[in-house]
Amino acid sequence: MSIAPNDVVSTNSDWQHGRGHAVHFYENEEKLFTVVGDFLANGLEAGEPVVVIATPEHRAGFLSALTGKKLDIDTAVTTGQLTLLDAREMLSTFMVDAAPDNHLFQKSIGSVIAKSANVRTYGEMVDVLWRDGNHEGAIGLEELWNDLANSHASSLLCAYPTAHFVERRKELETSLRDALAARRRAEQELKDFVENAPIGLHWLGADGTILWANQAELDLLGYSRDEYVGKNISDFHADRAQILDILQRLSAGEELHEFETRVKARDGSIKDVVISSNVLFEDGRFIHTRCFTRDVTEKRKVRGELRKAESKFRRLSESNIIAIMTCSADGQVLEANDVYLRLVGYSREDVQAGRLRWADLTPPEYHQRDEVALAEIRERGECSPYEKEYIRKDGTRVPILIAAAQLEGGEAQLAYVIDLSERKLAERDAQFLAEASEMLWQTLDSHAVLENLTRLFVPRFCDRVAVDLFDEDDTLELRAEEPERGAMRIPLVARGTTIGFVVFIRTRTESFTDRDRTLAQEIARRAALAVDSAKLYETAQHANRAKDEFLATLSHELRTPMTAILGWSRFLRVGQTDSETMANAIDAIGRAAVAQAQLIDDVLDMSRIISGKLRLEMQHVDVGSIVDSAVETVRPAISAKGINLDIKGDPSAGIVWGDPGRLQQAIWNLLTNSAKFTASGGTITVSFRRVGNTTQITVADTGQGIDPGFLPHVFERFRQAESTSTRTYGGLGLGLAIVRYIVEMHGGRITANSEGPGKGAQLIIELPTPHSGTRP
Repeated sequence: MSIAPNDVVSTNSDWQHGRGHAVHFYENEEKLFTVVGDFLANGLEAGEPVVVIATPEHRAGFLSALTGKKLDIDTAVTTGQLTLLDAREMLSTFMVDAAPDNHLFQKSIGSVIAKSANVRTYGEMVDVLWRDGNHEGAIGLEELWNDLANSHASSLLCAYPTAHFVERRKELETSLRDALAARRRAEQELKDFVENAPIGLHWLGADGTILWANQAELDLLGYSRDEYVGKNISDFHADRAQILDILQRLSAGEELHEFETRVKARDGSIKDVVISSNVLFEDGRFIHTRCFTRDVTEKRKVRGELRKAESKFRRLSESNIIAIMTCSADGQVLEANDVYLRLVGYSREDVQAGRLRWADLTPPEYHQRDEVALAEIRERGECSPYEKEYIRKDGTRVPILIAAAQLEGGEAQLAYVIDLSERKLAERDAQFLAEASEMLWQTLDSHAVLENLTRLFVPRFCDRVAVDLFDEDDTLELRAEEPERGAMRIPLVARGTTIGFVVFIRTRTESFTDRDRTLAQEIARRAALAVDSAKLYETAQHANRAKDEFLATLSHELRTPMTAILGWSRFLRVGQTDSETMANAIDAIGRAAVAQAQLIDDVLDMSRIISGKLRLEMQHVDVGSIVDSAVETVRPAISAKGINLDIKGDPSAGIVWGDPGRLQQAIWNLLTNSAKFTASGGTITVSFRRVGNTTQITVADTGQGIDPGFLPHVFERFRQAESTSTRTYGGLGLGLAIVRYIVEMHGGRITANSEGPGKGAQLIIELPTPHSGTRP
């Protein structure tokens, strides 16, 4: 909030007339004396007690301003109407260790304010503390002033020089902005560093639960984040006893460096890793480990295989476990096992005919990387595993991981090749899921979430997407205009409930695979959660709006009868009124008081219902009696409006088990509601009858009716068909909601029927009929 010089900021627009708390910001004391002088003069002229707590210099300025207004200051001081107090002296009465003491404050200041009603007070003790540099004490005193102003019918004005705050505020705002920006940058850089670090990182809790892992850690073992994070680390170690020992050593404060262990990958393989780890402790409490994991599996495997004899190599090659080949120094493939041949798409005849060469397999962009690997082999006999692509015989590409070593004699090289197609697909899917999550959670608008979902999939994943939610009338669809060749229908499930379906359609040549279905199911799951969260947010926003509308309506409805009461009471206070006017005034005050009491009763009833404190005094009740009582209560008001009232009772309706007062209240509310919306000359019909095991009480009218779109909400609290209805017809929108709660507490139900605006309405209460001689 920006404060202009000489502004007065108030919590109540009526502060100048003796109510509320206001703050004045001034640039010079001349303006201060004028504003405060007017404030004090208004109080003295109105006969209100006035208290001034200020410095001697300011008290003199205020008295000068009051004297200039021709006010008798001496008499005001002598009679006690005007009380002048020194700010620092009063501070000394309640400040303890540079902080205001509430008890002493109430004793010294509160006692002065509480002497009489409507005290008008000006105080600058807060300003004195602020000038002295005691900012915390000033803030604490401001809070005590606010509490005092709220608990007494009084008016409080405080004043502060603007120069005191403006420059310091700008400095603080600039520093805060710079600090926040720097913090955001640092956090983002740190997050990017750990998430994208080329080495595996994870955190463990004291019990071994995996709290977090970066992508390199997940890639190392092949698990998805959901499969890894949240599980116990012992589930992923080949030696359970060893990992338990590691946790024990870490918990004791030991640090591990390049510790060798073995872990289980998702594909069932065991990976050799080295870990370095320690624990983050806070106040002696184990927070989480900080563990770095490095995969040394392939490196050890390559070294081990290079030490084997050629016979063992051939046996391994013929076992077709991993793609293996040998090539000459000039790049001619000399031998290859079946796995390798299947990987590159060549036959054994192609190898024997010399048609398989290293240069033909390698895309041009990888030639330089191959040269680096060859240099490593020449230098130390082997090269580190690295990724590249092969060009298959059919021209397609396949991603691989390759490691090579020099064979004895130096005339040939041995290479181990791993097909990375699956891993790359998994990385692609993981990236797709990450983008999907980011896009789906960009908004809390449920329709925007669905639009983001369709844009995400078309055309990257499919050619057409249709989303159908069960509670929506329309189907959101994005398509490419081509014949359909494949489709998947995936349910949208949130909180265990299917909320709709998303259909993915391809018109392209390839059909959906199992991987595609798994990916679509995961994104559908995330989309359902995003849609559900958006709808929950929209529901909460709607509830907030309903609350705000109710508070505005309540304020208006309470003010209307109060205005009548205040107006007539002030008129009567003037006197010299004839007897007829006096009677009219008393009647008007009575009606207004009854209306206000009814409003308050409705609010209290709803409060009891919501809190579960509404109690029923159950007994056998004759339906005809409670209907007659309710009708007789509202008959005068209905007749006065010129509405016809028709009663159709069935003597066989008999007895129900209920609270007669609350049932009468329910029927009275229905009649009052019908009368409100029925014009003069209309008809309200009340009927009751026995229908099977229930007793029906029906209130029908020929009034303005109910819009079909509003019928499902007619018994919701605070709901009215149009905002203008609140002003035209009055009420809080609680009457029918109270009826519903009362009827449901009796084990019954209430329904509303209407053919539309202008065609009247019918509200039906159904109550269970007790068995003879028993209580429900």
